[in-house]
Amino acid sequence: MAVVSFTDPAAVLDAISKSDLNCLLVAFAGANLALLIRVLKWKVLLNDISFMNLMPVQIFGLSLSNLTPGKAAEPIKSFALKLWKNTPVSSTLPTVIWERVMDIIILIIFGCVGVYLVVHQYFFLGIVSIIIFTAFIFSMIFILYNKPFGFRVFNALKKLPVLNKINEQFLKTFYESRIPGRKLMLCLIITLLAWLLDGLTFYLVLLSFSVNLPVSAIFLMSCVLSLSILIGLLSTLPGGIGGTEVVMVVLLMSMGVEQVIAVSTVILGRFITLGYSMILGYASFLYLSKKIDIKNIMEKIWI
Repeated sequence: MAVVSFTDPAAVLDAISKSDLNCLLVAFAGANLALLIRVLKWKVLLNDISFMNLMPVQIFGLSLSNLTPGKAAEPIKSFALKLWKNTPVSSTLPTVIWERVMDIIILIIFGCVGVYLVVHQYFFLGIVSIIIFTAFIFSMIFILYNKPFGFRVFNALKKLPVLNKINEQFLKTFYESRIPGRKLMLCLIITLLAWLLDGLTFYLVLLSFSVNLPVSAIFLMSCVLSLSILIGLLSTLPGGIGGTEVVMVVLLMSMGVEQVIAVSTVILGRFITLGYSMILGYASFLYLSKKIDIKNIMEKIWI
């Protein structure tokens, strides 16, 4: 791993072996809660779909998106839900877009604080990533609310092989699927809570190495994680994996965390959050494969 190259692998393994198991178990519980809250985040935007039915689809979608550059594969959730519960892709796709918008809004808010409080070496990249993703948010909202512009975008996308079956009825349903403002606000609050829980997870991992931190550092850890993800996503690496971890190690070290502890924290923290969710994503894939013809998903999603 690129992260391990920052320091002596033997020292990292030794630090991990001496970490406090109780702190790690609480961190693991926090990661599970954050995952459930992300299912709830999608649930509040959808109608007539139960939480339990959404759970495997959400976890599968989140995991698959981490394997693609910029997490571009998350709309697969709408396709899987179409095959399982026969919900039109055109009516659920706006909820997936809003989910991504809410995530990026929170990441940008935390990232701005991170730039102000923490960033030194990555100041320029931090600012660039915030500007790029802010532009992305505005463009997504413009597509959602400006029908003529959205039609032009979708017509351009129809040139792609997977999207060439988009028709007028799809676009009509897409723009009729308006989400009430109160649901969007609730989604934003839930998204904020999910990222704070991720910050709590990394905070607890740091505590497991006997690093003395105030409770307020939970918010700071959310900022560090968010900024690392934003910068990591600028790379062409799937889900920003690799770049995110390197940036996070550097930011932790700039906060005064010892190098070995910083690397160990990132390895353990990312395993508990990202690694664990990927395992659950594979399990969700196996579960959904028994419920729907997921292998032919691209052939049937527009039906």
